[in-house]
Amino acid sequence: ALEVWYMDTCQLRGGLTNEVLSGLTKLRDFQAYGNNFAGELPSAFADLPNLEVLNLAENNFMGQIPTNLGKNGKLLSVNLMKNRFTGPIPTGLQSSTGLLNINLCCNDPNLDGTSGLDGEIPVGMDALTRLKYLKLEGNRLVGQVPATLTSISGLAALTVHDNSLQGSMPSDFCDANTPTNTRQKLKKLSADCGGNPKEVECPCCTLCMPDPTAISASTKTNN
Repeated sequence: ALEVWYMDTCQLRGGLTNEVLSGLTKLRDFQAYGNNFAGELPSAFADLPNLEVLNLAENNFMGQIPTNLGKNGKLLSVNLMKNRFTGPIPTGLQSSTGLLNINLCCNDPNLDGTSGLDGEIPVGMDALTRLKYLKLEGNRLVGQVPATLTSISGLAALTVHDNSLQGSMPSDFCDANTPTNTRQKLKKLSADCGGNPKEVECPCCTLCMPDPTAISASTKTNN
């Protein structure tokens, strides 16, 4: 039975279907990044009982990511960056508590609001206690960065710039004297903290980007 399926950078086009994936009960690793796949992400990915790695980065998928993706409890890595997904971050990911990597960045590749994940960052993502990389930049996320993320002690990268987030970065990310602080392992922390006024207050960010909406509005004003 098929356990690993690689189709990276093969210049493949068209879509993936539930029919193609159905019955692959042993599939652990599916990678097809760097192609030209389009259409919606098949819901069957959420039904693969042994799926651990899903990499569909740099394609042209659109629509919502299935909300129950990760319900099998076995996902270790999800990379869906540089597509054109919309809708919320799937809450099903919280069921795969062994997740190490979530890369959902850059689904609004032109930063023009025509695509990109929206809604708020789920507060329940602190269930992912082994998570090391959470990359969410380049979307349309709103609200604040949840303070619950500071309890993920092994987090090495949290990138949330180029969104519509507001407020302050949770203080525990910046306060080295806080017992729950993850600062020593957190090597990369980014937000829209470089504009005037700042969209997000983050005195300890390693990267502060200007708010892309403000840049767009300024460009239109000056043209």
